[in-house]
Amino acid sequence: LTFDNNMASAGNSGDPSGDKTAKLDMSHGFVHHIRRNQISRDDFDKEQKAIKQSQRKPRHTPASGRPRKPDQKVYRPRAQRDTTTDAQKSCPSDDLPRRQPLFRLEYEAKNGDVTDIIIYKDDDPKVVGERFGTQLGLSEPLKHALYIHLVDEIKKAKHLTAGKK
Repeated sequence: LTFDNNMASAGNSGDPSGDKTAKLDMSHGFVHHIRRNQISRDDFDKEQKAIKQSQRKPRHTPASGRPRKPDQKVYRPRAQRDTTTDAQKSCPSDDLPRRQPLFRLEYEAKNGDVTDIIIYKDDDPKVVGERFGTQLGLSEPLKHALYIHLVDEIKKAKHLTAGKK
């Protein structure tokens, strides 16, 4: 089809002279309506996109200088705690006494699994033996043997640490 501003004429479309080819009348009003609708649709889409852009929240906002929960205690690594002044030392974890480790007890099960526990200077051998034995699934005679072993090892470790002072 070829388009012309003249009225469409009927005839043979294969005619080489071009006088009797089917043509579309572009002066007709429906083409102007289609073009006007396309333009108004484009304008409407642009407006909707602008509204969406203005309503969208920014994804990354810069962090504020104030803490989110000011009443909550914040963990500070030891290196930072050591450099603080006495007025800044209000962290209750600094006031707690540190437990002095004596030795590490390792237990190897029959299947080859190794379980270890750190024994501290103020630990009760009866309590530690009962808890560690229960954790390992030991029978009562083995828990008692563990208790005896813990008593001996704690005495040795305390004797060694007393000799160092």
